[in-house]
Amino acid sequence: MREHGHTYVDIVKMDIEGDEFPALTTLMDEYADKELPIGQLLVEVHHFGENQTVQEFAQWWARLEGFGMRPAWCEANLITVTWETGYPCCAEYVWLNTQDEKNILWA
Repeated sequence: MREHGHTYVDIVKMDIEGDEFPALTTLMDEYADKELPIGQLLVEVHHFGENQTVQEFAQWWARLEGFGMRPAWCEANLITVTWETGYPCCAEYVWLNTQDEKNILWA
């Protein structure tokens, strides 16, 4: 964004195989006390990965909501049920930024 002079992104789609937690934590750290420059966030979330507790997940989720991000849609991703472990581990989420004045959804 900095390289191209952009200050806002309408939609971010993220499918980074478990690295969504550190990536979004870094984003939240970077924009602490500021508005997130994202209108919609689409993320494949890998639930309860290695060394992640329910409490840690809940704290991460609450922090994301603290930025005004609200879940608007969720769909189970059952690929691991079919191909790997037999247990579901992923879900596709869409969050909308409710504190975003630039978002065309609020116009």
